[in-house]
Amino acid sequence: MSLIMDAIKSSFTEKELHNLNYPFKTIPAMKIAKLAVDETALARYKGIGSFMLKAAEEKAVSCNDDYCAARFLTVDADIEHDEGVLIFYEKNGFISNSELYNKNRKTISMRKDLYR
Repeated sequence: MSLIMDAIKSSFTEKELHNLNYPFKTIPAMKIAKLAVDETALARYKGIGSFMLKAAEEKAVSCNDDYCAARFLTVDADIEHDEGVLIFYEKNGFISNSELYNKNRKTISMRKDLYR
């Protein structure tokens, strides 16, 4: 897994959903740039993907405490190679970013509020 800093554009409706009284359209985030689990580990360690997401969330919050700002944890869910990935991220509290949703994309931009 690797993490990078990110920013997402949020619609008025999305800001209301997260109770954000924020005058800017772009909101800081930390992005899961890569997340992969070896197939043998998947079989051996049930829930390891969800564990990794929780670790990413904890890292993002701890970074906020020390030296950066991120309201959301984001990911580009790769639906080209695994259509079930949306269910995995939704199960772990992520929702689609409407500003970046495009049916022709090979990925779906998703976010999780770090403070909900």
